[in-house]
Amino acid sequence: MEGMSIFTVVIEKPSPEFGKRVASLYEDHHPIVDGLVWFIRSAQNVNVADIANQLGMSSEKGIRGVVIKNNSSYGYFDRALWLWEQKGE
Repeated sequence: MEGMSIFTVVIEKPSPEFGKRVASLYEDHHPIVDGLVWFIRSAQNVNVADIANQLGMSSEKGIRGVVIKNNSSYGYFDRALWLWEQKGE
């Protein structure tokens, strides 16, 4: 999947509805902390503001959270995460 970037989405409080929104907008996603943190894969020309806007995180009335563009990752975690990450390389 050339031309793709991985983003981390973190919200302040668990929200099943928000998780459904992530899944519906970003088919290629991987939950990290159930209901709070997701990795999503999107086109490289998309920026963090685009994703925050799409997810409804860009105003006081929206959900509180942050979107971070990942440039690398390292650590010890569930193998499923590393497999998901590799499939985009």
